[in-house]
Amino acid sequence: MATAFRTTTRAALAALIISTAAAAPAFAEMSFSAGIGANASPHSSVEYNFANGTSGDVSPGWDGASFEMPPVYNARFTYWLDDHGMVDWGVGVTYTHAKVKADLNDPTMGDFTTLEFTDGINFLTASVYRRFDLGNKFTPYVGVGAGLSIPKVEINGPSLTQETDEYQITGFAAEATAGVDYALTENWSLFGEYKFNYGEVDADVKGGGSLKTNIISNQVFFGVTYTIH
Repeated sequence: MATAFRTTTRAALAALIISTAAAAPAFAEMSFSAGIGANASPHSSVEYNFANGTSGDVSPGWDGASFEMPPVYNARFTYWLDDHGMVDWGVGVTYTHAKVKADLNDPTMGDFTTLEFTDGINFLTASVYRRFDLGNKFTPYVGVGAGLSIPKVEINGPSLTQETDEYQITGFAAEATAGVDYALTENWSLFGEYKFNYGEVDADVKGGGSLKTNIISNQVFFGVTYTIH
C-alpha cells in the first residue's frame, strides 16, 4: 500500500511546491525563515506485519532525541497577500525535520532492535498564515497546513534478514503553528514558535511487509526570518 501511495503522491508533492511558488511574483512581500528547536511525541499504536509472519500491535513510548544529531529544525517560505487585498494573510511551504525513536526497553518491543525516524519524521506542508500587526516590533502569527509525511524509516529486528533504512513518502501530514516575530531591521527578524504536527506512517519493510503508526510531534523553534518587501 505504501508503494502505491508514494507513486501516486509524487506528482501531488511537486504540485504542492510549484503552485505555491508560482503564486509569488517577484515584487511581492516574501519571507524566508529557518529555526532549530526541540520536539516531543506521545505514545502511539504501531501495527506491523512482516513477510516472515511476525506481526503485532504495540504502543511504544517515543524519545524525541532533540539534543542528538541531526538537530530538530524547520524552514519556511511565506508569500504575503497584502498586495492582493488580503492584508496580513499569507500562504507558504514549510519543511519540518522532527525526530522520534521507540523505547526498546519496553518488554513488548522484542520484535525490534531498531524502530526510529531520527533522520527525520519529516513534514512537508502547504500552509495559510495570519499575522497580527501590533504597531510595534512584535508580530504574533498563527498558521495551519496540510501536506505529506516523509520519514526516514529505520526498522530492524531479530526475525528480519534486511534492515529498512530509507526515506519514504508514507502518508498525510497536518500542522498548526503559533508564534511571534520580533523585528531587528526592516528585513531581518527573530521568531519563536510552537508547532504541532500530525503524520501518518504507512511504511514498507525491506524483505516484505509493512509498519503503520501515526505520529504526533510537539515542537518549539527559535530562528531568524529574512523578508523581501
